[in-house]
Amino acid sequence: SAVADCYNTGSVISNEDAGGVVGYNSGTVTNCYNTGIVTGVNTVSGVVGENMDTVTDCYNEGSVNGNDNIGGVVGFSDGDGGTVTGCYNEGSITGSNYVGGVVGYNGAGYNDVEYSGGTVTNCYNTGSVTGKDHVGGVAGINEDTVTDCYNVGSINGNKYVGGVVG
Repeated sequence: SAVADCYNTGSVISNEDAGGVVGYNSGTVTNCYNTGIVTGVNTVSGVVGENMDTVTDCYNEGSVNGNDNIGGVVGFSDGDGGTVTGCYNEGSITGSNYVGGVVGYNGAGYNDVEYSGGTVTNCYNTGSVTGKDHVGGVAGINEDTVTDCYNVGSINGNKYVGGVVG
């Protein structure tokens, strides 16, 4: 299944798997964006809450708020090689753990060795990112691959804090 050329400008509120455009993705999401406020508890982001496949050329300008797995574009990217490519965030991202400007949690996840993890490529962040543990400009935590990415936003946290990866 595919979601392409879509956008959201309204507010989204959910407990889990909250995205400005898609809550749970197991297909492809392409050329989508969010400018609305997205608020949740776990796995929350401006575009896709939980990504199990492909997110390409998407961006977020809205603020995103939650607890764990909070990202500007994707909250949690996983699955058999979940990919996030050519995406960016300009919104303010706030959470507790695994908080990233582009992706909150990138990787194998749940300690499941069957998953190959996720790849974040050609992405950037200009928004502020604030959290407690595992806070990064591009990814809050990375268990697989982050390449050709950059951050210019302010990053604030207590432990495992990095300009690109927490």
